[in-house]
Amino acid sequence: MLLASDAPALDQISLSSDYPFLLPGFLRVLGVTEATILLADLGPSQVRSHSKLLAYKVSVSPNRRAEIGATFMNHYGGEGGRPASIGNRLVDFLPFSEVAAILAEHHQTLTASLEPGALEARHVRLFTADWWTGYPPATAPELARCLQAARRNRLADDADWRTPWELQADGQTLIRYEIEMIRRSASNMQAIGLMN
Repeated sequence: MLLASDAPALDQISLSSDYPFLLPGFLRVLGVTEATILLADLGPSQVRSHSKLLAYKVSVSPNRRAEIGATFMNHYGGEGGRPASIGNRLVDFLPFSEVAAILAEHHQTLTASLEPGALEARHVRLFTADWWTGYPPATAPELARCLQAARRNRLADDADWRTPWELQADGQTLIRYEIEMIRRSASNMQAIGLMN
């Protein structure tokens, strides 16, 4: 989670998923998930000295060409800051019920957009020893979960994984590729209930 390119080091507690994981039950349809949560003391300042920052980020990948992420930050407390109960803090930290209600009320008039974001394919060479350099050792169950997640959209061994951009295809091929990518993204969003 990036706060700023020049942010000072903060006294903080941070928890992150070491590896992508699948959510349980019906939430599995959301795909591979990554999450981070942190609580930081923002240190001394002229206003609300030693206020706190509570933040989390969750990203899901319904398929290998789409990622949906949300970040929430709550800046609170500090010297002179407004006091609040634990219940109010919890509501502040979990605002999505209110957001969902607003979206449900206005969803017919909201404009949605899908943008192709990747011009290059990510070729993950799971069975190449050098690819794992920099990763910490993993147990067999951890590796099993990794392979289970990776095989969801696995290409055949002899399939060409490169996109038309990487193949330097002609303009019409690129246009067809991007339109098809948009259509697949829209179908996927409809399938998980985020579009009508």
